[in-house]
Amino acid sequence: MPTLELDEAAIGRLHELAEQADCTPNELIARWINARVAIRQTAADSEALRHLQKNEIRLRALLDMQSAFVVRTDLVGNFTYVNPAWTKAFGWLEGTGVGASSLNSILPEDHPLVYDVVMRCLAEPGKSVQAVIRKLSADDSVLWTLWEFVAQPEPDGTVSEIECIGFDITAQKQAEEALRLSNEYYQQVIRLVSDFVFMAHFEEDGTPIVDWADPPTQSGVLQTGKPYPLDRIHRDDLPLMLEALERVRQNQAASTTLRLLVGDTYNYWRLFHLPRWDQEQQRVTHVYHLMQDLTRLIPAEPANTTQDREYIANMKQLIAGVAHDVRVPLSAILLSRDLLSRYSDRMDAVHRNEKLDEIGVQVDYLRELFEDLSAFTANAPETLELRLRPHDLDALCRHIIADIQSLRSPVNGAPARRITFVNQGDIRQVKLDEVKVSRILQNLLSNAVKYSPADTDVRLEINRCDDQLIFKVIDQGMGIRVEDQMRIFDPFFRADTVRFLHGTGLGLSIVQNCVRLHNGSIDVESAPGLGATFTVKLPYVE
Repeated sequence: MPTLELDEAAIGRLHELAEQADCTPNELIARWINARVAIRQTAADSEALRHLQKNEIRLRALLDMQSAFVVRTDLVGNFTYVNPAWTKAFGWLEGTGVGASSLNSILPEDHPLVYDVVMRCLAEPGKSVQAVIRKLSADDSVLWTLWEFVAQPEPDGTVSEIECIGFDITAQKQAEEALRLSNEYYQQVIRLVSDFVFMAHFEEDGTPIVDWADPPTQSGVLQTGKPYPLDRIHRDDLPLMLEALERVRQNQAASTTLRLLVGDTYNYWRLFHLPRWDQEQQRVTHVYHLMQDLTRLIPAEPANTTQDREYIANMKQLIAGVAHDVRVPLSAILLSRDLLSRYSDRMDAVHRNEKLDEIGVQVDYLRELFEDLSAFTANAPETLELRLRPHDLDALCRHIIADIQSLRSPVNGAPARRITFVNQGDIRQVKLDEVKVSRILQNLLSNAVKYSPADTDVRLEINRCDDQLIFKVIDQGMGIRVEDQMRIFDPFFRADTVRFLHGTGLGLSIVQNCVRLHNGSIDVESAPGLGATFTVKLPYVE
């Protein structure tokens, strides 16, 4: 241990100070050493405090810069801190600042969820709990938010505050909803053209496993979660099924006619196989099977007659068209959904809205496709009924035009071109079937817009001549060849010149059925490169 050496003068002064302090010299030295140690400790504590304050300032600045919502609440649920991102999103609502209740910005339906989350946090301090909570937005819409709650314990183990970090996931939710709707449309479309539908996925070894069937299977032919019942296929037809599955794995649609054992007999079924490509895995992961029962046709005539072959060709064309027209918008929706899911927190409102608009365009197109197929199924002449009611024809035409002009191209999202409307006879109140006349004009005007250059106008004229009501739809588009004009009203027909555009070949067939129901007529005047004029004449009934 080091020693303290003092001269005689210092020793004398030390004794004087010890007498004044009423202690011994050794006790005085001990007091001095303890005082120095205390001073040094105080200085160290002050430095640590300064570092702590600096770190707190930096942390607060970091929280203030976050795009995420960062808040703290006391155990009653009142805010003790909110960052600027929170204030920007919810500052418009009264009672959302420090000291206010955190429930004020949450939809009442989600209050029980918040109570449950808080209780789980308090039960396990330091452990995070996640929840999706709906909040109010300034435009009266619902804001979907994902939150992480943590009850931070004090050194003594008690909890006085709950820290919360939230993210706006509205764009992702909207994209998921759009995808759900598009999948519903897809399934409804394929049900329209089949008696029976089922979907399967491919295992890694290529084995197809049944996922679901609609309507539910009968006689135990198919079982969910089980492989295909290949043993129920007639042995002479089994190679056709295996060949079709191989084409599907190569992302090609296929069709087969098979004998399938149901009970004790073989029934004839026509199957259409539609692959579903997975962009991430870069392979076909699922396949839709559309089945038509041919039992009602086979006893009447052989399956290889000319009429049946034509029917098969038409159905192949329809399925191929639907598969193509559904695959393109679905791919666009999936791409926009993925971008929003991964990068929405880095996008500004403009870019997020652009992606949501792109999704909306594709969903509108799928809805239109579904409506066309529904109309074709429902508009068979033997099932239609004419319902004449008084209507303002001028207002009806303007409403239809406004609807068409509000839509965007499913190919590039471009706005629809201008449609000119001319009421030459100043026609107002007329008795007509509003649904069927709307279907006539919607199809004719949509075709005119679809098949015309972007810098040209489309024109709708209505007039009266004696006892006839006359509609004319005029475009300056690509025109129709003479040989195609004889077939454009046939179901499924599409001219070679327009196969690169979306369509099922059903629109004009629907128009013709509606016109015939009115005891009217429809004609077309056209030539390649000179546009087309469709003239519809219906009986005029005041």
